[in-house]
Amino acid sequence: MKRLFYILMLMILTIIPVSALENLDFKAKFISDNAKVITESDYEQINNIIDELQKKTTADIAVVTVKSLQGQSIENAAVEIGRKYKVGAKGSNNGVVILVAPNERKARIEVGMGLESEITNDKADTIMHSDMLPYFSKGDYSKGIYRGVSSTATLIAQSYGTTLTTTANTPARTTPSSEKKNEKIPFWAWPLVIIAGILGIGKKGKFGGGGGFSGGKGSTGSW
Repeated sequence: MKRLFYILMLMILTIIPVSALENLDFKAKFISDNAKVITESDYEQINNIIDELQKKTTADIAVVTVKSLQGQSIENAAVEIGRKYKVGAKGSNNGVVILVAPNERKARIEVGMGLESEITNDKADTIMHSDMLPYFSKGDYSKGIYRGVSSTATLIAQSYGTTLTTTANTPARTTPSSEKKNEKIPFWAWPLVIIAGILGIGKKGKFGGGGGFSGGKGSTGSW
């Protein structure tokens, strides 16, 4: 009996860090602000950016803040979120998870494999250290998250050969890969893209779904 008790306790202690991230409430949007650090105005602007990005590219960005990581590494937590909530379109793995843990003073940009050629580790580091951490270090998590989402969405949009009207005035970042990726879409495929959008791929508040999120690339920051 004593041995069984210890085994059960070990199982419970193993599950606790994971379960802390299982019931994130996105409230039919793309943001789960459990730490309550995003202002109402930034919340709406961030959601508008992610909504427009999804409609124009099918790519997703999930924004999550947590009160505590419960001992879990922020890298593993971000991958778990991407997989559980199926961030990104089915078959494309074009999702990004931006996770912020204010109490532990850690943040993570987790990039799906389908976007790794556009949002490299170096580019994710630039976003983290230029757009996010300077605000986080001053306690302005809302603005740092907004800037991070804006810069990330801008890069993704460029890789699909499009632009966003909802992003902040961030410097344009042009890359040869954006032209190459755009060329891969033949003219006959555009009607299919339009039909997919009409059928709901870009509906507000829903991730692309379909699973298959694989991360491991991105940037981790602390302040």
